[in-house]
Amino acid sequence: MKILHLVTSFNGGAGIAARRIVNAQIVNGMNSQLGAANGRPRNLMSHEMILPKSPLRKLESKAVTFAQTNFVQSGDLLVTPFTISILSSSKDLIESSDIVHIHSFYNMLNWKDISRLAQNKKIFVTLHDERFYTGGCHYTCGCEGYRSGCFKCPQVKGLARRFPTVSIKSSINAWSDTNGVTFIAPSKWLAEKARESPLIEKSNVEFISNPVPPEFFVSRNTMANSHSSHQNVLNVGFISENLNNPYKGIEILRNALRHIGDRKAINLKLFGSGSPGDFPSNTSVETRKFGNSKDAQKAISECDLIVVPSKQDNSPSVVAESLMCGVPVLGSRVGGVSETLHEFGLPTFESENVLDLATQILNFTPLKLSEEVMKQVMKKYAYETSASKHRQLYEK
Repeated sequence: MKILHLVTSFNGGAGIAARRIVNAQIVNGMNSQLGAANGRPRNLMSHEMILPKSPLRKLESKAVTFAQTNFVQSGDLLVTPFTISILSSSKDLIESSDIVHIHSFYNMLNWKDISRLAQNKKIFVTLHDERFYTGGCHYTCGCEGYRSGCFKCPQVKGLARRFPTVSIKSSINAWSDTNGVTFIAPSKWLAEKARESPLIEKSNVEFISNPVPPEFFVSRNTMANSHSSHQNVLNVGFISENLNNPYKGIEILRNALRHIGDRKAINLKLFGSGSPGDFPSNTSVETRKFGNSKDAQKAISECDLIVVPSKQDNSPSVVAESLMCGVPVLGSRVGGVSETLHEFGLPTFESENVLDLATQILNFTPLKLSEEVMKQVMKKYAYETSASKHRQLYEK
């Protein structure tokens, strides 16, 4: 059984998760490979490749991205109702595969491609955000317009308001005769949202957690020495590839720390790229990026608490990575964030409620996750667990 995974880019949340899912399958003896529309060739592993793209397609891709960023979406929240297809250059690769597993499709393939592939191949789609069942928005932020046709989308500029409606109608038409697609959601929250969509409601939707590399797991002995907090200083971590990603909520954390004031000394560790802005005087700030999983594990383990103040999120890798490191997480009650934290008895706060977050940080006492919780975490995010669950779906 030969499995071809497809993703728009090796970077970003979907790219990272896709690489880990494929790595988990290879480690467990599965014949899997990963193709991406964009990436850096020097960083590729033997089972990874950049899909061929003609100069014309590259130009079209840049033009579509520029147009949607500047003339369609009304703010920082991603809206991509249009996409180009480059799969015509990869026919042999696709034909030689028994299963095609799609992780994202922007400027790589379109709905008609998926419908056509599903006629003679098993197709699996992992939902890393909400884009697959909306007219273009990557997160609906509470809007349910996708259930009735995405009319007057609030995330789109006035003159482009009809684009999401056109997108979702064409998607539904393309899928009208398609039965051979299975959707996989990394959170139960996203699985339920997908089942409510008129596009996916008749399809099979399964739940499989995204795996975490085994190097993130720390032993109890290592965990005992991993936290370096002074008695009166709390080491707080915030992780985002783009520190200013509007979904991730750094401004919420900043305002919470302002409310805390001098009542607690905070050492804030920011992991990611971008300008973090100004934080209050009670907060010392250090910023750095991860070079690899080992660097990430070491950096996370230096923290007493990881804060995930997302405004909207599916199943962010930072939550699972931190738990694998034995570090507690405090997250907002959105999407799959609170779902995971409640599972392991960890604290949450009301989304975008600065005072609630400030209170939770003030009342937090540094601790280590229990041995029982660590066993549950390890089982949930292990490569073997991910590979086994995917294999069962593939072989149905």
